[in-house]
Amino acid sequence: MESDGGGHVVLGSHGVARLGGEDVDQVLLDLVLEQAGLTADPLDAPALDALLQECRLAKERLLPQTRRMMIDLGEEHEPVILPVGDLYTAAAPLIARTLEVMAPLVGELDTDSGIAGIYLVGGGSGLPLVGRMLRERFGRRVHRSPYPAASTAIGLAIAADPDADVTLSDRLSRGIGVFREVRGGRGISFDQVLTPDVRLPTTGTPTRTYTAAHNLGWYRVVEHPALDAGGEPRGDLVPVADVLFPVDPALRELDSAALAEVEVTRREGGPRLEETYTLHPSGSVTLRITDLDSGFSREYGLARRG
Repeated sequence: MESDGGGHVVLGSHGVARLGGEDVDQVLLDLVLEQAGLTADPLDAPALDALLQECRLAKERLLPQTRRMMIDLGEEHEPVILPVGDLYTAAAPLIARTLEVMAPLVGELDTDSGIAGIYLVGGGSGLPLVGRMLRERFGRRVHRSPYPAASTAIGLAIAADPDADVTLSDRLSRGIGVFREVRGGRGISFDQVLTPDVRLPTTGTPTRTYTAAHNLGWYRVVEHPALDAGGEPRGDLVPVADVLFPVDPALRELDSAALAEVEVTRREGGPRLEETYTLHPSGSVTLRITDLDSGFSREYGLARRG
């Protein structure tokens, strides 16, 4: 990000969409169960959730000088005393995954990079191991927000304040595309709809127009970090939505749950369909599918499912 007074411009964004603080919580839980000689199988869901919450709280209490942590297992078991180094050893590969992803974005923070430093926000940045590994990899210009867990709330408050003298020019961090059948159902292709470098707000609405070949359109929309030389998505793919569009007029009274039970069959001579993707200033995306022959259309919000 480039900052000049109250103006901020996002220059690039990389990340691992399926990796976060909950993964470190799970690592700690596994270590605690192992040391206590327990497995997750005999524990009921409420007991396991309570133990996971206890691990999360113990993790959030860690300070750079902490050497041991105690996890309360309830009245039936003795507390577990765990060396913090054991957690750091087990969690280090997770942090390393993030560092490998961000390395091409920030370079090695040498004196010619022009980067002032790394500023940490988010609850996960409170884990001392994160700052330590960042400093070891990129140098000592690593700064942590005094309110790491409140960064999203603070940003929303600034964005909602009409008198705040702050502007942000953002961009998508990941592309959006849809898988579709080709060669009469004998193959699968991928159409990229929005590239990862699209700036917000943006103008223009990407569209796709084609002849329907099925009674039911089933669109598997995913986020992707990049395409390979052959146009296939690579890296960490994240499902955004399974969109069900009733091409057959007889199906148009059914809701999404009922449509999911319908058998998809091929039909020749279907109507012309048009997909229109709208990227909103907030970064959210909506998809409108229209039957151009009849004028029937539906709009779908595309929101990450996992």
